[in-house]
Amino acid sequence: MTPASELLRGDSNPPAALSAEDLEASLSDTGEMRSDAVLDSLHQHIALLDRAGRVVWVNLAWRRFGLENGAARPQAESVGLNYLAQCGPSARTGQDEHAAAAHAGISAVLDGSLPRFELEYPCHAPAGDRWFLMRVSPLVGTRPGAIVAHEDITTRWRLEQHRATLIAELLNANRELNDFAYVVSHDLKAPLRGISSLASWLVADLSDKLGPEGTEQLNLIASRVKRLSGLIDGILAYSRSGRSLDERCPVDLAALVPNTIDLLAPPPHIDVRIETPLPTLLIEPVKIQQVFQNLLSNAIDFIEKPSGRVTVRCARAGAAWRFSVSDNGPGIEARHFQRIFQLFQTLSSRDQRERTGVGLALVKKIVELEGGSITVESKVGAGTTFHFSLPAVPSTPSPRADPSPEAATT
Repeated sequence: MTPASELLRGDSNPPAALSAEDLEASLSDTGEMRSDAVLDSLHQHIALLDRAGRVVWVNLAWRRFGLENGAARPQAESVGLNYLAQCGPSARTGQDEHAAAAHAGISAVLDGSLPRFELEYPCHAPAGDRWFLMRVSPLVGTRPGAIVAHEDITTRWRLEQHRATLIAELLNANRELNDFAYVVSHDLKAPLRGISSLASWLVADLSDKLGPEGTEQLNLIASRVKRLSGLIDGILAYSRSGRSLDERCPVDLAALVPNTIDLLAPPPHIDVRIETPLPTLLIEPVKIQQVFQNLLSNAIDFIEKPSGRVTVRCARAGAAWRFSVSDNGPGIEARHFQRIFQLFQTLSSRDQRERTGVGLALVKKIVELEGGSITVESKVGAGTTFHFSLPAVPSTPSPRADPSPEAATT
């Protein structure tokens, strides 16, 4: 009977000792020839140890690895060597922390104080530096001992190192980009504030000498400065939307949306209503506020009718919440449905209406980054509805959201 089958014989339920989890089922009821064949078929380097830590059998992958890395055949076989002794000197002197850990782990498995041991370690072999995962599990039966399996994880380890490097570089790039954005914002806005102030002083002090045309030109300068300042803010908001490091947290929309409406301060002739209960979302608060603020602001600003109406609704749609923001404004032609979501695109002249063309692009970017989608439905002269969906969290709509229109009117 071979050493492998001798050690395995009598153990009707061997532990999941190797990375190949099917080994347990394969060896549960097998003969000695099949035991050796199963172990030889695995790509892991496997050795069977007796209770004293001596190698009594190694599989084909173990022998092949030794030969490929310059070991003589007896050394590649390793049979008869005390595996603990190979780790022992380094473990005792503390020269190799991996050897010390291996010695302690294997010893603990052999004496029964540890049910399983794993260790990742480097291997400096002539064929090149590699990383391995050692797994040690006990063998119980007529000949107790342990199974030691070494699996080559070099590819995985290198990928993990590369991933960690990329993440570190990305975080550093994000920090530099944030710093750059704030510096650019400050350096650009400082002269703009000076130009705006100067134009305002000239209008206030010299309006009688400038005449109507001169005053109009200075007011136009102030308007352009305001537009450029808003454009800078919009660009910064758009660039930061995908790089935020803020934590997601439960956001009660039943509180956030009314607060957003209050901030926008719609004129008296525009009625803004929340017509359905609003849920709680797991999201960054600033992001969801930007979504509602831009959609509501657009709806309010473009209504020119004597009696304006803006409504906010929400309904559950499977694993998502589906929101809608509707208005009875001028509407949008179907040919512009894609264009309105593009950066810096506006449908009206900026001289007629001060818009940056960033708001809807920002809304679309945030919604899609959160795993949702946004569409528009509109009829010229009848109004517009923006529909967007966001992933739901296991919660019920907030009880504070009164479904009655009267209670939700702002």
